[in-house]
Amino acid sequence: MSSTLIFDLGRTLVDFDHAGWGDIYLTHREPILKLARACERGEISAEAFRAGMGKILPSPPADFDTWWCSIFAAEPLVEASWLRGLSQRHRMGLLSNTDPIHFSYIRRQYEELLAPFDFFITSFATGAAKPAAAIYEAAERQAECPPERILYFDDIPEFIAAARERGWQAELFQGQAAAEAAIERWEARTRATVS
Repeated sequence: MSSTLIFDLGRTLVDFDHAGWGDIYLTHREPILKLARACERGEISAEAFRAGMGKILPSPPADFDTWWCSIFAAEPLVEASWLRGLSQRHRMGLLSNTDPIHFSYIRRQYEELLAPFDFFITSFATGAAKPAAAIYEAAERQAECPPERILYFDDIPEFIAAARERGWQAELFQGQAAAEAAIERWEARTRATVS
């Protein structure tokens, strides 16, 4: 019987820091986050988001998309080779609350890191953000295995709890080494239930 590993994106595979937006973010934090969340949930398009941000910011950056994506760290939090190895044993999925501008950048910037993944479930494409049931349901449809054979990693306890309520195995992401150990335990339990 197949099994699926699902990873969150931000602060699980790739780190980010809102400080990359500088004083603009500190000064306009609440309206920026409100508009960003609407874009993440697919309620507005990337074009509408850019236009909305142009109204919020007193002097929008000349290259808005580059500025908007400047929060991401250059180096990922896990090794691409580790993910490739996992993909030889399990179906691989990504489950992320993100917007189309960030996700397009991530796909280009971390192409090797994301290459082993079989499917991507994003909040903007699904029209729902974690911890809403609809985004987990979308991941389950792509997982091609029962919920109890999914192992999910996220850095937010609330999102882990929502996954566990659906019968997923779920772990708080605390670095690659801890994730490796959790996967080994999960694989051992899975083998024991099959034999």
